[in-house]
Amino acid sequence: MTHLTGVSCPSTSSDCVAVGEAGSTSAIDTSTNGGKTWTALTVPAGVTDVDSVSCASAGSCQAAGATAKTLVLLGGS
Repeated sequence: MTHLTGVSCPSTSSDCVAVGEAGSTSAIDTSTNGGKTWTALTVPAGVTDVDSVSCASAGSCQAAGATAKTLVLLGGS
């Protein structure tokens, strides 16, 4: 990820989700160890400019962007 625009880590978990850009494409990364290491997820086709993420719990994260699509991400893995 080259440009971070949002990150969320529920306080009861070490799972985290980060969103932003990798070059000219959107990027979503996950961590299961509090952000020490990150793994890139595949961003669905047609989803652009992902700029915010919120995790209500370790099993329920949502990311949104300019395409007005909301992605439901489960956990940080």
